[in-house]
Parts: sequence; structure tokens; C-alpha cells
Amino acid sequence: FQILAAEQLVMDEENRANLIVVDECHEIDEQLVNHSTLLVDMETFDHISKATSKDFINHFTDFINYFSDKEEGVAFTLDDELREICNALTKRIGSQIENLEQSITKNKSETLLFACDELKTLQDKFLLFSNQHGEWLITEYAYNTKVEIKPVYAYQVAEYGLFRKADHFLHMSATICGYDSYLFNIGIKKEDAC
Repeated sequence: FQILAAEQLVMDEENRANLIVVDECHEIDEQLVNHSTLLVDMETFDHISKATSKDFINHFTDFINYFSDKEEGVAFTLDDELREICNALTKRIGSQIENLEQSITKNKSETLLFACDELKTLQDKFLLFSNQHGEWLITEYAYNTKVEIKPVYAYQVAEYGLFRKADHFLHMSATICGYDSYLFNIGIKKEDAC
């Protein structure tokens, strides 16, 4: 739950955990990578399209098309241009969320509520993508329509996806294959482990 929970929920002081128990922790690296995947798919923007303007939606198309010259499956790092594009898009998303939240107080439309939730999730993913240093892979691409980007390594998103959400962690599994390898894969320093 703590990995999948929205930042707004688990980062509030009253909701932040003192201890998180990670059972079946041999799967944590895969879960972190999957949770940190940035998917911009125009075909899933039904609520966002209905609740916002075409001009706003076009910013996502521009983001998708930025990757038209990148190869699927080849690792890349963010350059300054891409980081700026992400930061600008994150600010636009934030402004749109504020507008939608004001509209929601007047009109409890289901479309507005879903659009707002979808935008918050997208904003969270864009913040992660633009603020993490590491390598990323394009795992799916379709011009004007879709881009899916995953972190190459779980450790590059482990702080964001898990470790900032509690003070202490208990990792449990009957099938961990190599203590040192496990620590490395999710970015735990040996001196921080017991």
C-alpha cells in the first residue's frame, strides 16, 4: 500500500508511518520500478480531455513527441531540455489541478473528480521523472499517442517510492537471493542495514 499510495496521502505527517513492514521483499524492486513508470497515453485521457482544454492536452502530445528520435529499450538520462519540459508541464498540471479543485467545490462532477485525481497522479510521476538522476528506458512509444518510461534500476526511485514514507523498515522474505545484491538493488547502504 505505501508504495502505491499517493504522495498527498502518505506524506501528511498524521499518515506517515513509523514502521513499514515489507513482506515478500524480494519483489520490492519490481514493484518500485512499476510504480515509478511514467505513462502518458492519450487514449486514457478521457476525463482529463473532458475537463480541460485542447491547448492543455497538446502539451502532453508535445511531451510524447519529444521522444520520437529515441529508441525503445535503450537507456537514456534526462538532459536539461527534457528536465525543463517536465518542470513546465508539472507547473501546468498544478495550475490545472487548482482550477479543477475550484470547479469541484461548485460542481461535484464525477468527470472533474476523476480528472483531478488522474492529474495528481501524473503530476507525481512527472515530479519523480524530472527530479531523479539515473537511467530510464522507453518501453513503449507511439507518435502523438503514447510514451511509457521506466527507471532502469529500482535504487534510483527507492527513496521516492518507499524510504521517505517511514522512519524504519522491516524487510521479510523466504526467497531473498543474496543479501548484498538485495541491498544494492534497492539502494540500502550496508551500514544502514541490520
